[in-house]
This record gives sequence, structure tokens and C-alpha cells, in this order.
Amino acid sequence: MWLEGDLFSLSTHTVSEKLRDDRLKLSLEIYDEFRDKLERAYLVISIDSPVNMDYRFCRWRISLNKFNISRVLKPFKEVVYESRRFLLLLYDLTPIKNMLDATNELYIEYKGDQPSNLDFVGLLSTYSVSGGGNKPGVFLFEEPIILEYGKKITINAPGDISRDRSIHMVMKALTPGTETVIKNDSRVLNGVEEYMTTIPSGENSFSIEVVRGVVYIPLIIAKERRFKDPNYSIRDVKVSEKSDKSPLLRIYLDNHGDLDVSEILVVALQRGRIIANKRISGVSREVELEIDKRLIDSNDPRIYLRVIWNWLGSRYFSSKEAVIRV
Repeated sequence: MWLEGDLFSLSTHTVSEKLRDDRLKLSLEIYDEFRDKLERAYLVISIDSPVNMDYRFCRWRISLNKFNISRVLKPFKEVVYESRRFLLLLYDLTPIKNMLDATNELYIEYKGDQPSNLDFVGLLSTYSVSGGGNKPGVFLFEEPIILEYGKKITINAPGDISRDRSIHMVMKALTPGTETVIKNDSRVLNGVEEYMTTIPSGENSFSIEVVRGVVYIPLIIAKERRFKDPNYSIRDVKVSEKSDKSPLLRIYLDNHGDLDVSEILVVALQRGRIIANKRISGVSREVELEIDKRLIDSNDPRIYLRVIWNWLGSRYFSSKEAVIRV
């Protein structure tokens, strides 16, 4: 299923919590900085229940930010393996996407005659951020997968083969120490885990093989990489003096990505100590940084300039050495 957007967020809880007569509260997030570019939103829930449990008679209620989402436990897909029934629930929140906050409170109420395991809860949101319009760029695989020992499948990576595609999966080991090989990357699973990889341009598929145990894969998301992430560097530094002999640095920046962040922090350090800093707009390519000459060690004129930015919940930086003589 193609979804509009060229960026997605999956805010998750791999809770693996047993439910019988419970009320849970979880927090799920969206990219607040791209709220005005939000295209689609889905709530994804994976439940592991006994095969003989009739979930139609369970008490089930979901609300998000006090808005009722569902009162019926109705799976989008279900898979049976031995004595377990795996339910995948998918709720389209797009009609109420304007009600979403940066952090959203999800309440789940469950009551059944047999306990079930709540394995995974995720808020999937997609955004159009590159200025190319709201074209489909995120693909949600709709069929859960169970793979036993010795089995191998090849999955076609959707989208333009001339672009890299990022893959995000949720996997659950159905036996302790389950081992999988994905694109020649071997990993041992215990419980529920998330896994990310990249399909490079020119390739159109990837393989998943189980070399020990059994794995359940309720969710696979693929995204075309239509833009380069922000990637700032310091191209040049020019040093002058103010009237009080304090150094004045003019710092020139480059962005090797296709998008800018909203804010950048430029920091000057000497021997690990911050001696100056300044916040600027992410679209700026030039900044003046004044340094108090009393903070500079004249015996060691080297300083390190660092440009720091946040992107999609992670912090990045690049550095450049400069020499200041006072």
C-alpha cells in the first residue's frame, strides 16, 4: 500500500506486555517540526493471542488524546502458527491528523477470558518535506510473515530502482535465540525488535533467511530516498580583531544535503571547554562568532569550531580546527 510522503516516522513501543484485564497508557510522537507537511497517519498494533480465543467477545477500547478510535477488536490481518494467533490491527488516523500533537496519549483497554500479549504499538506518520508535492513515496507491506528454520524469502523492494530505499521492519522471535540473516547481516532475536537496512540503487530486492528458530514479521515499511539529509560542514574561517583585540571569527558553512534544518548551533571549543557559541537559522551560510580573548590559552592557540544540528530526533555535528593568536 503506497502512502503519500517522502519521509516517515514510526514512534513505537515494543511492549511485550501480557493483557487480561488491563488499561494501558502509552505516549507516541510525530515530527512536530513537519506538522504542516503531515500527509498520513496510522496506528499499528500487534497482538499475540491463543488460537482458541474468540477475540470478537473481548472488551476492547482504544482512544488517542481522549478521542475514541475503536471499541471493537477487529484485526486488519491475522496469522495462525501452532497454538498462537497473531493479530495485526491497523487504524487510519488520517481523517483526524489535525488532532495529533507532538506527543500523543494512547489508552488501550482490554478484557478477555484468556490473556494475550501486546507485542508492538506504533504510530506511523508520513510527510512531504522535499517540495516535490504529495507523491506516494512510503510503502506499507500489508501481509505479515512467519518464517521457520531453514526458510528463506526474497522481498521485492518497491519504488524507483534508481534510488536508494530504506527498509524498517518489526520482528518477533517465536523461539528463544532465533537467528535471522538479512542481506548477509546475521542477528539473534529475543522478543520483539526493530530492524533497519538500506536497499541501494540498482537493486530491487532483499532476502530474509531463518537459520535458527522461528520469526514473525508483522510490519515492513519501505521508503524511497528522494533527498539527501541535511549535512553541514565548515568550509572556511576568517579571523579578524575587534577594537578590544578580541577575536572575531567569520565562519562560512556548506550544506551538502537537499534540506535545511530550522536551527544550527555553532560552538567554539578549546581543550574541551566551550568558549563561545551562537544559534543561527539553518538557511544561513555565514555566521560571526566573537570570542572573549581572556578565554583563549595563548600557549595553545588551536581551537575547534563545531556546527551542530538536529534532524529527525538525532544530533549531528562536524568540526574544523582553527588557530587564533592573541
